[in-house]
Amino acid sequence: MIGVDSGQVIVTDPAYIGKGKYDLPSYDKITKVSLAGKSQLKSGAGIKLAVVSPSGMGDGVYPVYAVESDSHFGKRVSALVVDFELEKGQVLMAKLLERQAKGMT
Repeated sequence: MIGVDSGQVIVTDPAYIGKGKYDLPSYDKITKVSLAGKSQLKSGAGIKLAVVSPSGMGDGVYPVYAVESDSHFGKRVSALVVDFELEKGQVLMAKLLERQAKGMT
Protein backbone atom coordinates (compact mmCIF):
# COMPACT_ATOMS: atom_id res chain seq x y z
CA MET A 1 0.00 0.00 0.00
CA ILE A 2 1.11 3.54 -0.69
CA GLY A 3 -0.32 6.63 0.97
CA VAL A 4 -0.98 9.71 -1.18
CA ASP A 5 -1.52 13.15 0.34
CA SER A 6 -0.46 15.37 -2.57
CA GLY A 7 -2.40 13.70 -5.39
CA GLN A 8 0.82 12.33 -6.87
CA VAL A 9 3.46 9.65 -6.31
CA ILE A 10 7.16 9.43 -6.98
CA VAL A 11 9.38 6.40 -7.60
CA THR A 12 13.06 6.96 -6.91
CA ASP A 13 16.19 5.51 -5.39
CA PRO A 14 16.33 6.31 -1.65
CA ALA A 15 19.91 7.56 -2.18
CA TYR A 16 18.42 10.57 -4.02
CA ILE A 17 16.40 11.75 -0.99
CA GLY A 18 17.83 14.45 1.27
CA LYS A 19 21.60 14.72 1.18
CA GLY A 20 22.14 11.73 -1.05
CA LYS A 21 24.31 11.39 -4.13
CA TYR A 22 21.91 13.62 -6.09
CA ASP A 23 19.22 15.72 -4.52
CA LEU A 24 15.72 15.51 -5.92
CA PRO A 25 14.17 18.75 -7.16
CA SER A 26 11.95 20.72 -4.79
CA TYR A 27 8.37 19.67 -4.08
CA ASP A 28 7.17 22.59 -6.23
CA LYS A 29 9.24 21.45 -9.22
CA ILE A 30 8.11 17.85 -8.79
CA THR A 31 4.47 19.00 -8.75
CA LYS A 32 5.03 21.20 -11.81
CA VAL A 33 6.40 18.22 -13.76
CA SER A 34 3.55 16.00 -12.61
CA LEU A 35 0.80 18.51 -13.43
CA ALA A 36 2.34 19.16 -16.87
CA GLY A 37 1.70 15.51 -17.73
CA LYS A 38 5.39 14.67 -17.76
CA SER A 39 6.85 11.87 -15.68
CA GLN A 40 10.66 12.01 -15.77
CA LEU A 41 12.46 14.01 -13.08
CA LYS A 42 16.04 14.93 -13.93
CA SER A 43 18.89 16.60 -12.10
CA GLY A 44 20.30 19.90 -13.34
CA ALA A 45 22.89 17.82 -15.24
CA GLY A 46 20.13 15.80 -16.95
CA ILE A 47 20.55 12.65 -14.86
CA LYS A 48 17.28 10.72 -14.60
CA LEU A 49 16.43 10.62 -10.89
CA ALA A 50 12.80 9.60 -10.56
CA VAL A 51 9.41 9.09 -12.12
CA VAL A 52 6.45 11.13 -10.86
CA SER A 53 2.77 10.59 -11.61
CA PRO A 54 -0.56 12.05 -10.60
CA SER A 55 -2.48 9.47 -8.59
CA GLY A 56 -5.46 9.75 -10.91
CA MET A 57 -8.04 9.47 -8.15
CA GLY A 58 -6.50 12.01 -5.76
CA ASP A 59 -5.45 11.45 -2.16
CA GLY A 60 -5.90 8.08 -0.53
CA VAL A 61 -4.24 4.73 0.05
CA TYR A 62 -3.57 2.58 -3.01
CA PRO A 63 -2.40 -1.01 -3.36
CA VAL A 64 0.98 -1.75 -4.93
CA TYR A 65 1.58 -5.12 -6.58
CA ALA A 66 4.96 -6.64 -7.33
CA VAL A 67 5.79 -9.25 -9.94
CA GLU A 68 8.75 -11.40 -8.97
CA SER A 69 10.92 -13.42 -11.30
CA ASP A 70 13.99 -15.58 -10.97
CA SER A 71 17.29 -14.24 -12.29
CA HIS A 72 20.92 -15.13 -11.92
CA PHE A 73 20.77 -12.95 -8.76
CA GLY A 74 17.90 -15.03 -7.35
CA LYS A 75 14.28 -13.96 -6.96
CA ARG A 76 13.85 -10.25 -7.78
CA VAL A 77 11.01 -7.80 -8.34
CA SER A 78 10.63 -7.37 -12.08
CA ALA A 79 7.58 -5.05 -12.15
CA LEU A 80 5.60 -2.79 -9.82
CA VAL A 81 2.00 -1.72 -10.37
CA VAL A 82 0.41 1.08 -8.33
CA ASP A 83 -3.33 0.53 -8.61
CA PHE A 84 -5.00 3.97 -8.68
CA GLU A 85 -8.31 2.69 -10.06
CA LEU A 86 -8.40 -0.54 -8.06
CA GLU A 87 -10.11 -2.78 -10.63
CA LYS A 88 -7.96 -1.81 -13.65
CA GLY A 89 -4.78 -2.48 -11.69
CA GLN A 90 -5.99 -5.97 -10.78
CA VAL A 91 -6.53 -6.75 -14.47
CA LEU A 92 -3.05 -5.43 -15.35
CA MET A 93 -1.51 -7.44 -12.52
CA ALA A 94 -3.22 -10.62 -13.77
CA LYS A 95 -1.75 -9.99 -17.25
CA LEU A 96 1.73 -9.44 -15.79
CA LEU A 97 1.49 -12.65 -13.79
CA GLU A 98 0.38 -14.52 -16.90
CA ARG A 99 3.38 -13.18 -18.80
CA GLN A 100 5.62 -14.21 -15.92
CA ALA A 101 4.20 -17.74 -15.97
CA LYS A 102 5.06 -17.91 -19.68
CA GLY A 103 8.59 -16.67 -18.98
CA MET A 104 8.04 -13.34 -20.75
CA THR A 105 8.99 -10.90 -17.96
